[in-house]
Amino acid sequence: VCALLTCRPNIPLVNALQRRLRNLTTETLDPLDPGELSLWLEKFLGAGPKSELRQKIDFNALFQRTGGNPLILRYALERILHEVQHAQQRGQPLPAIDVNRMPDTVDALFAGIYDEIAEKRNGQFTEAGRRRAMLAQMLALAFEPLSIEQLRDLLRLQLNTPLTLEETRDLLLPISEYLLRFEGDRFLLYHQGLADYLLNRVLAQDEQAQWHRQFAEWLMQPRQAQSPYRLRYLPRHLLA
Repeated sequence: VCALLTCRPNIPLVNALQRRLRNLTTETLDPLDPGELSLWLEKFLGAGPKSELRQKIDFNALFQRTGGNPLILRYALERILHEVQHAQQRGQPLPAIDVNRMPDTVDALFAGIYDEIAEKRNGQFTEAGRRRAMLAQMLALAFEPLSIEQLRDLLRLQLNTPLTLEETRDLLLPISEYLLRFEGDRFLLYHQGLADYLLNRVLAQDEQAQWHRQFAEWLMQPRQAQSPYRLRYLPRHLLA
C-alpha cells in the first residue's frame, strides 16, 4: 500500500509518522517553476476568459510576486476572477488588475483572508465580521472540528447574547471557502497556516488564555457533561 500526503514540514502529524513508519519517504516540494506557469493557468482557469485576462494581467509579474507559491498564486487568481465576474455582472469592461495589490508572502495571504473574514476596513469590523472573526479564533484554538451547535454555544457565551443555530449557520456560510467541513457538519479552518497566523499574529497570549477559559466554562456546563469533546479536552483547555 502506498499513500501520498502533501503538507507542511515538521507538523505533529509528519513527526509522528516519521517515528512510526520505517519506510516513510519525505520530499521537499519546490515552488512552481516559471516554465510551469502556463500549464498551471490552463488547469486553474479552465474555460475561463484566458485571452481577455492576459490583456489585463501580467501573469509573469504575478508569478514573480507570489514566488511561484501555489497557495498564494491560487488566492490571487481567485480574487482576480472575483473582480472579473463582478464586472461582467454589471456589464462593465474587465478591470485593469494591479498585481502589486496581491499578497507576496504567506503571512500577507492569511492577513488578507482574516481581514476578509472579519469584514475589516481601515481597522474597523462590521458586527457580522466581528462575530466571524470570533468564530475563526475559536476554530484556531479548538483541538478538533466543532459543530454549528458547539460554535453557537461558544459564541453565545462570549457575546452574552441569544443566538440561534440559523444565525450561526448564516455567519459561517460566507466564509465556507476557508473552512474544512467534516461529517456531521463539523468545521475547522481550511489551512493550519491560517490557524497559526491567528495564534501568532492576531491573538496575544493573554487573549488565547481567555479563549481557553471560555472553552473550559462552556465545557463545564451541565449539558456538556457527556460531551466527547469535554472528556477529551477539558483538562487541556484548563491547563492552557
